[in-house]
Amino acid sequence: MEAVAPFVTEEGEDPEIDPSTLPQAVPPPLRRPSEPPVFRPLRAYAFDPSRADRAGNVMTIPVRYEKLGPGPVGSRVHVIDYDASRNCYYDPVDLDDPLIALRGGLDPSESDPRFHQQMVYAVTCETLRRVESALGRTVRRRTPEGAAPLILRAYPHVSRLTNAHTDHTTGAMVFGYFRAVAGATGRTLPGQTVFTCLSHDVIAHAAMHILVRAGIRPDLALTSAVDLDAFHEGFSDAVALLLHFSYREAVLDTIQRTAGSLHGALVHGDGGDAAEASARIQAEVALDNPLLTIGNEFAEALGQRGGLRSALGQRPDPSALDTITESHARGAILLAALFDALFTVYVEKSLDLFRIYRAGGGRLEAGDLPAPLVERLFAEIDGVATRVFDTCIQALDYCPPVRFALGDFLRACITADLEAVPADTWGVREALMLAFRRRGLKPSGASFFSEEALRWPRVDATRLTRPGPALAGLAESDEASSAGNQEALRAFVEENAVALGLSRGAAVDVYPLEVSRIVGADGTVQTTLVTQALEKPRGRGNVTPARGVSLVLDGTGRLRYAIPTPARTA
Repeated sequence: MEAVAPFVTEEGEDPEIDPSTLPQAVPPPLRRPSEPPVFRPLRAYAFDPSRADRAGNVMTIPVRYEKLGPGPVGSRVHVIDYDASRNCYYDPVDLDDPLIALRGGLDPSESDPRFHQQMVYAVTCETLRRVESALGRTVRRRTPEGAAPLILRAYPHVSRLTNAHTDHTTGAMVFGYFRAVAGATGRTLPGQTVFTCLSHDVIAHAAMHILVRAGIRPDLALTSAVDLDAFHEGFSDAVALLLHFSYREAVLDTIQRTAGSLHGALVHGDGGDAAEASARIQAEVALDNPLLTIGNEFAEALGQRGGLRSALGQRPDPSALDTITESHARGAILLAALFDALFTVYVEKSLDLFRIYRAGGGRLEAGDLPAPLVERLFAEIDGVATRVFDTCIQALDYCPPVRFALGDFLRACITADLEAVPADTWGVREALMLAFRRRGLKPSGASFFSEEALRWPRVDATRLTRPGPALAGLAESDEASSAGNQEALRAFVEENAVALGLSRGAAVDVYPLEVSRIVGADGTVQTTLVTQALEKPRGRGNVTPARGVSLVLDGTGRLRYAIPTPARTA
């Protein structure tokens, strides 16, 4: 390599320089990535602000990337920050602003409305993504007249309201804000403003109400019954809590604090002793298990402890359904049954890990589990929670139309899980059956608590005019084929009304056919077609259909299940 001579100047030899003659830097051309990123990282609370920055409470949600308008406003989720109490709009966050995008979104803040907007958007998008992944299809707004991708509209600060509400007809999720009562507990101060839009559970719960009632099963929004109302509440709670178990840092921390017993109501404090009555310093005070409670800050602001509702709040009581009629309390029985099954499978699957650890001289003490064991336990609970989540979502396609008893959801879960996972090596279906039985959740029409008895019966093709409707191409974007399939489906239902459980000659409404593609346990893609047919109401002024039938067909159009409305439900 040739040496470079040192730079030397001699006195009196400095030349006069004209700055305008010096060379100018040429900026490189602006280069954009050939493909946009797959995900947009956005920070949010895994639970709510009451846990501050404790391990895992601040998480990053990988939201599918798309160009956004201020709000944020995307293709499926619109955030409109209008405050009716003050008759004003708050400045919308622009997540495409480079200064915000480069930081992975705004930092969590209870006082910044723009972060509130970001969190509502991120949690709603993640809930929608998980549901559509489990279903194997896009959730569409469905009416007998047609279907289009469902849009969810969120209003983070709609008014001074001690609650959050939904309207499935518009897809609106409205979140209130209020001041904590004088007897507020925990970290929540009396008089503190509490924003329901900062509770991960409240957002996911609200999103599920819209997704079920407007998209997946709009027929279940046409009527009201004790068990049906309880189902909506208990199911939405279950989905919100099941999402907790995919939040790695929060689950790892809880595994350590409970020594792997994730179903424990309390977790050890930082000081070790979880007995609050004997605690000498704050670090020894026991904490509520965040994985099991719904809306912890919300409850604290109202002077409660243990969240608004808990996954395992009460001892199993088979007679409880005879006296409990309030929808949230009755739905909590369904919630408890689902989580009983979840933790039963988790305990069975992790038992060998604990045995091996003890055989090696290890002690199961809170805060003292080795990292490899904690990681393995997380893998177990994450896998089981995903299986139960997917089963619950897919079971919506196997629920009877119009109305049903809480116990009928067990039949839907057993059928959906059998279709997706024929060989149940984990024992999920056995755990579900035992958990529902312990709580008195009895399916209608089933004589035994067994897989064979609880699975909805397959259609007897000999009773039909033909095995199924003659369907054309099943591409959802093919409008001509979709219209033809709809007509073929209606003709098939009318021809076989009695065999399908409908009245002879009854006028029917048939919802658009939905095409699901789910990866089965053996890795193959299973195509399933689902819809509902409802008898049109009879009589002037009557708007509620008396009954209907849920239809499940295989990928060739052959009818597999025809699930009618039960004769009697609570």
